[in-house]
Amino acid sequence: MRTKIDLDKSTNSIPSVNEVVSEMNNTYPKSKKNNRGTSYESIASEYLLKTVNHLCKANITDNGMRELYVSNLNMDYRYSKGRRWITWLKDNYPLFYIVQQGNNLDKSPSKVQLLVSDKELLEYRMNEDFSSLYTANTHSDTLDVKVDIDNLHNYIADCYVRAINSAKGVYRDKLIRNAGQALELYDCAQVNDGYLRQCYEFSDFGRLYMKGINLQNGIASEVREAALGKCYKYDISAASYAFRLGYIKHHAPTAKTPALIDLVEYKKRTRQILVKDCLIHTNADEEFKTKIIKKALNAIGFGSRASMYYGALSDIIYHKQDRQRFIEHPLIKELEAELKLFTELLKQEIPPRTARTFLTGEQRYSQNRFESYVYQQIETAVMQNIMKNCNNDVLMWCHDAIYTTNCEGVGKLNYYLHEQQYMQYASFEQEEITLWQNPFKLAEIHQQHNEHTQRISAEEKKAKETAL
Repeated sequence: MRTKIDLDKSTNSIPSVNEVVSEMNNTYPKSKKNNRGTSYESIASEYLLKTVNHLCKANITDNGMRELYVSNLNMDYRYSKGRRWITWLKDNYPLFYIVQQGNNLDKSPSKVQLLVSDKELLEYRMNEDFSSLYTANTHSDTLDVKVDIDNLHNYIADCYVRAINSAKGVYRDKLIRNAGQALELYDCAQVNDGYLRQCYEFSDFGRLYMKGINLQNGIASEVREAALGKCYKYDISAASYAFRLGYIKHHAPTAKTPALIDLVEYKKRTRQILVKDCLIHTNADEEFKTKIIKKALNAIGFGSRASMYYGALSDIIYHKQDRQRFIEHPLIKELEAELKLFTELLKQEIPPRTARTFLTGEQRYSQNRFESYVYQQIETAVMQNIMKNCNNDVLMWCHDAIYTTNCEGVGKLNYYLHEQQYMQYASFEQEEITLWQNPFKLAEIHQQHNEHTQRISAEEKKAKETAL
């Protein structure tokens, strides 16, 4: 059973279902004539549960706004002369307001600001029963993953404690979002007998993608690993760069590739150098700056231009001077030259006229997309070979990473990895995923221990006094 939080109802601004229903009756009273269809209790409950759930798990921007697909909250319940209850509910019991409207054409979310505190939002999500939002997945095409319900429960409790004890900021926002994602996984697994039944499909590039509620896409790795429980994670270090390095060395053995070698063989040191040299004005700690550099390098590796105003870099490195330092850094300049060499070598082997036949549904040929296609084909072949040789020990496959029940060892996995052409410079990294402790339970145990110690001390004192 999930840990519930004691709430101060006098300070909680999220309305109760009864409060909303009472006002719905004042607006359009139920009568014998119109007492058909869905009950007001069900409508009010669905509105509150769906809104809180989506706000709680939403991505949070640097300025504290939630990214929300508002259309996900739509309900088609109607009252007098076809009016929609969802419009009335948003007007009379809003939990957020829209700052920037999203765009359905490019599938961009709206930016919204909360009208309730993040603390009470999370407490409502933890305390109320959200099971009505989830149904058992009976789809035949699923990849089922056993969820460690107890560990996920402990993680949710730990997230809550860390969040309420943290000052408002990026770290607290991350904890709120992670807790929201974990709570949805928890509820979904509960209605599916402890499993997350994930629908999937293969992209045109050969990659496996999960759909709906899943452990692969749009979810924090910490949440994924809390759901999997005690296991081992193996992922290919700097995989796309290692592939490009292997390809260049195969087709042009004498080519100089210092940037790619630094990124593949000395990844941590290279990122630290870029953090120190480039992110001078970015206001963040070392860990967050390293994540920025990692994102920037990934963007360049998948074809984004190293430009001040175009491409993905402007959305990754916000400070203009820091972005310029990154773009003009000698390592980045050298990296661009080496990636250009990779492109030219690939074009020689597979000219664009031939390459476009691999990109189904494309109106215009894109070299970047073809290079992604080539890499993802290699990645899929590698991971399928790895899983075939793991003796059914794989809990989950996530792009260039797998989670296993037992320790497989990087030596064994690297052997199979290097069987794949162009991947001789790649290597797996191992991480042991440990279990989470419930802070509420630990506090209870600590209290019981103190009480026991005090009782023993009192008994010893009484025994000494009796002896005297």
